[in-house]
Amino acid sequence: MRLRRVLYIAVAVLLLLNGAYSYRAYCAPSKAGKGGSSQSSVEEKLEILMQVMEMIRRNHIDGDKITDEQLLTDAICGMTASLDPFSEYMPPKEYRDFSEGSSGAFGGIGIVLDYRPDGTVLVKKPIEGTPAQKAGIQAGDQVVEIDGEALVPKPGKKEDISLKLRGESGTQVEVGVRRAGVEEIIRYQLTRAEIAISSIEDVHIIEGTRIGYLRVTEFTQTSPKDFEAALRRLEPDATEGLVIDLRFNPGGLLESARLMCSHFLPKDRLVVSVVGRHENETYESLSVGGYKFPAKVPVVILINGGSASAAEIMSACLNDYDRAGLVGEKSYGKGSVQNVVSFPDGSGLKLTVNKYFTKSHREIHGVGITPEMVKHLTRREYLRLDQIEDVAERDKQDPQLALALTYIRDYQGRPSLYQKARLDEKKSDDGKKAEDEEADDEEEEEEEE
Repeated sequence: MRLRRVLYIAVAVLLLLNGAYSYRAYCAPSKAGKGGSSQSSVEEKLEILMQVMEMIRRNHIDGDKITDEQLLTDAICGMTASLDPFSEYMPPKEYRDFSEGSSGAFGGIGIVLDYRPDGTVLVKKPIEGTPAQKAGIQAGDQVVEIDGEALVPKPGKKEDISLKLRGESGTQVEVGVRRAGVEEIIRYQLTRAEIAISSIEDVHIIEGTRIGYLRVTEFTQTSPKDFEAALRRLEPDATEGLVIDLRFNPGGLLESARLMCSHFLPKDRLVVSVVGRHENETYESLSVGGYKFPAKVPVVILINGGSASAAEIMSACLNDYDRAGLVGEKSYGKGSVQNVVSFPDGSGLKLTVNKYFTKSHREIHGVGITPEMVKHLTRREYLRLDQIEDVAERDKQDPQLALALTYIRDYQGRPSLYQKARLDEKKSDDGKKAEDEEADDEEEEEEEE
């Protein structure tokens, strides 16, 4: 065992040193003081890394429970975490979950879980047409067993439960639930299937109006297709306005945001400028042709502190073109783009490589977008709204949505408050310029006299 561990570390050292030598071209700029590190410095740090690993394994109180692979993984995680808040190394399980979330589909049984503060896990709803729904699992059922293993209620175990329920399509999983009014645990033997996740939810016409509503939970690969279908479904009846809810939308794929913005813009309009470290990573992302939502119908986008990245791109883009008003609270403020790279062992790297700028070049990163009409809600108020099952009742109880409806009803094709501020600033500059020119003319007249 000891020999195998020593050999493992020795191989790791050789691989890392080999990487250090190949790193020589990158290290060279340090001589000119432009970043990077000298080759000797890199080798020294790698040697210290190996010494620290050996000391942990030999002397730490739990050293016999820690593997070299785990220590190296943690070292990589720490390296990427130190770069910026959004760069991240993902071990195989985390990367698989990330990939499934971005693709809009995964292997599972098809239930939406509700994690309670006391650690109990309830079925919020079974997804229609999935194994769970066909088998008879109901909203409100408490998940108490998975494959015969009892679930002990512990807050913070969301990921573990989800991973146990997910798996390759065609594989089996047994789920035990407790149901109100039924004494015994009800057990379901289910065959996992591919579950399509729609990021477009609550598509409806707001009661008593001709205003459409839809919520975008994130920007996945399938979002543009589902978004267009929702717009087409709403268009005949949404003649007074449209509300796009991007609250608590953490973002997602930049390409999906571009395609979704395109439904409200003419072809070849600038959606976002992407600026990278290298020249070939700098480009402009333009709108495309295809289906267009009626231009005469006013649009409002709801945002808050949970709206980030691609959600901010869409909000700022449509607001810059005066195609949508913004209502709610200031957004998160993430103006960077990450590339995702996968590795042979199933792990992945999310690395910040670009920053983006809107058409108006307004500052977003670290600042956020302040909506034209602001209405603050507490976390408790958001939770209360989320717990209202009836859509019509939730609409009536939502203060930010009420403000959005007011915005739409008062809409007269006016410029957004953001654009109005820019117009006022331009008028002020023009006025100052005119005053300066007039003063110059007076000086010239005095000289002639």
